[in-house]
Amino acid sequence: MRAGPELALKSQQDSAGSDDALTKLGTAFAPGATSLFSGRCADAAPHLEACIELYRNMQDKSGLAVFGQDPGLSSLPYLAWARWLLGLPDQAAALSEEAFGLPATSVSRCS
Repeated sequence: MRAGPELALKSQQDSAGSDDALTKLGTAFAPGATSLFSGRCADAAPHLEACIELYRNMQDKSGLAVFGQDPGLSSLPYLAWARWLLGLPDQAAALSEEAFGLPATSVSRCS
């Protein structure tokens, strides 16, 4: 069970010097998601926050289809879930509201 989060963190460390926005986004998402699904919400939050920040700053989101899901969009409800479980329902609600508004404007929708 511990291998998933450890591998996700290693991939993030390995890509630290990359200038590629997609690589940074994916490797920020991986430790956040694996930590959340391992029940480590406090560990997940900073990774998911970093992923959201990278996503918000991306100029070109057309390459996100390589992931099969949009890590930026997925990070919002995952972070909302983590915040809720950490006892921060107001923050969770705000993140959920933001998440509901993004898919309509996302360029990574299926055609």
